[in-house]
Amino acid sequence: MIHPGFLSFEDRRELEACVRRHRVDHGVARRANALLLLDDGKSCAQIAE
Repeated sequence: MIHPGFLSFEDRRELEACVRRHRVDHGVARRANALLLLDDGKSCAQIAE
C-alpha cells in the first residue's frame, strides 16, 4: 500500500514543474503526474482510469 504524503516538499515541487513544462517528454510528465496523484492519496486503480 502506498501512503499519501511520501514526497518531500522539494520532490513535489520538482515533479509539479516537470508536469507543467511543455518541452518535457509526454511520458515523463504522465509518470510525474501519477506520482503526485499517489502522494495525494489516490489509489493506483483511480490513477489508471
